[in-house]
Amino acid sequence: MRLSLLVSCALLTCGTLSAQTFQPEHRVILGINGGISTTSIPKFSKYTGTTTAFAPDVSVRAHYTLSDHFEIGIDVGGTSWKTYDRSWHLIGPENQSFGDQKVTYNFATAAFNITPQFNVIFPIFSEYRYFNKANIYAGGSFGAVFTINDGGIIHKSVSGLEYTSQVNMGPGTGFIAGVQVGYTHYLSDLFGFNVEFAPKYANVKTVDPRYGKGNEHYMLFYFPLTVGLRFRL
Repeated sequence: MRLSLLVSCALLTCGTLSAQTFQPEHRVILGINGGISTTSIPKFSKYTGTTTAFAPDVSVRAHYTLSDHFEIGIDVGGTSWKTYDRSWHLIGPENQSFGDQKVTYNFATAAFNITPQFNVIFPIFSEYRYFNKANIYAGGSFGAVFTINDGGIIHKSVSGLEYTSQVNMGPGTGFIAGVQVGYTHYLSDLFGFNVEFAPKYANVKTVDPRYGKGNEHYMLFYFPLTVGLRFRL
């Protein structure tokens, strides 16, 4: 009877300790990321361009760890969206050729997103599971995007012939949806670094009466690849 009681107590104690070990010690995680992003060719807009470009991408985020394997959070970030048409061939009034000129389509001088996120975590523990030294995660996000643009048109001239060199879309609002996969490695109990790939879909409405309202709606994909820092509280 005593032996059975001792065994039961020992199993209960081990189970309690194991449960405590499995619980994350730091539930709030703050982060900052920076890197590069590029876009797909936009759809639905009158002007789309034929070549994409890279742009900086920065974000700050806060996550709350629900358990070893799940977290929720919010991401606030910004980037820019531009495409180019490198084959705009200029013909003068007397059919003289002025060659191919590059035209820029500036969809967003700045595109800011506010995006709630949900991640599934695959933790990597140190020996005896007393320290969560790394996380591999994957998840989804859905939120709002706001673009800043002046809606202006920039002209240049070649041998006295003026042409449109840049078209700025109007400011807009819309939504984004995406997925994110990443890896976080902790150098200490509180501090670590992160790498993340987070492709997103953006659907934006603007106020632009030009060109028969042809640029009032567009959608595109963009592909941020970033590195960052993490701080566990």
